[in-house]
Amino acid sequence: GGLINSQSHRLPYYGVAVSTEGQEHVPSSIGPMARDLETICYISRSLADSKPWDLDPRCSPLPWNENAFEEIQSRPMVIGFIVDDGVVKIHPPIERALLALADKLRAQGHEIVEWDTSDHLQYMQLMDRYYSADGFEDVIRDVTRAGEPFIPHVRSLISRGSAISVYQYWQLNKEKFELQKKYLSKWN
Repeated sequence: GGLINSQSHRLPYYGVAVSTEGQEHVPSSIGPMARDLETICYISRSLADSKPWDLDPRCSPLPWNENAFEEIQSRPMVIGFIVDDGVVKIHPPIERALLALADKLRAQGHEIVEWDTSDHLQYMQLMDRYYSADGFEDVIRDVTRAGEPFIPHVRSLISRGSAISVYQYWQLNKEKFELQKKYLSKWN
């Protein structure tokens, strides 16, 4: 299987159930899953060709670019590679498989770049502050509505504190922008 993990707003979300509807500060992205790359490309092309931005105002008006698609296939890829981001440790069998995959890709002429993850903990901590910005009102409402008990992990999350002010939220947005600029500089 595979997944094209597109940018936010590249593929339509209209009609898709989202657990944090209305939350825009940590955008998620969706993409097709399939058993082979040909199918993923077909679905992605079909979605782009359907002009989803005509139905979903959050979807960027980016048509399929066949020239770019063909150009990318005509040269070796440059692939950012993360085995351990310092936050989440993967299981040893998965790590072995990823390392073997990197070796195979290198052998085929692709460039594997060990991605610098030294700032990931800082990004994760900011994301957590966004997720708790409403004092977990959304989580509390959904769990209560479902009549489910609060499992210990969720109970510890919702006891972290109360909602933040609009001004504090704006400060988070400023911090996010600075971190986004910092991360972008790694790409350039």
